[in-house]
Amino acid sequence: MTIFTAADGQAAAERLATEQQAIVESLLNLEDHLGRRLLDSTALEGVTRKHRADVLDGFARLWALAHQLLWRAPCDLAIAAAAVTEYQDAVNGTVANGTVANGDGA
Repeated sequence: MTIFTAADGQAAAERLATEQQAIVESLLNLEDHLGRRLLDSTALEGVTRKHRADVLDGFARLWALAHQLLWRAPCDLAIAAAAVTEYQDAVNGTVANGTVANGDGA
């Protein structure tokens, strides 16, 4: 049986707070990501407009999921970090495949 001291508990709390802050900062940085800005500022029509709406809806769901995971007690940082990574991948994938960046609706 492992015995934890008050110092161990304090150190664990500080690590969790640091990790939580890093996740929040990652989410906030994504708000200013080039792909996100392109999605928000590009005038689109037809299928591409629907794709953008779907992507933005997905971003909103991922943000809400990560926020819920981060601010509930106890916070599962591994799951929250995975949600942030999924959000980052979605943003980066949209820019990489050119769906919004070149407006071709592919």
